[in-house]
Amino acid sequence: MAGQPSGESGQSTQQRARVFRDMLLDALHAMYSMDEAEGLESS
Repeated sequence: MAGQPSGESGQSTQQRARVFRDMLLDALHAMYSMDEAEGLESS
């Protein structure tokens, strides 16, 4: 990746961003799964 900040602070920021993105994806996936389950029940 281009423009990566060097040093300890850059590393921790990257890790935090990755964890945050994973949490976001998990939440989106959970919402999508719930929507799909509700759709199956209503049909």
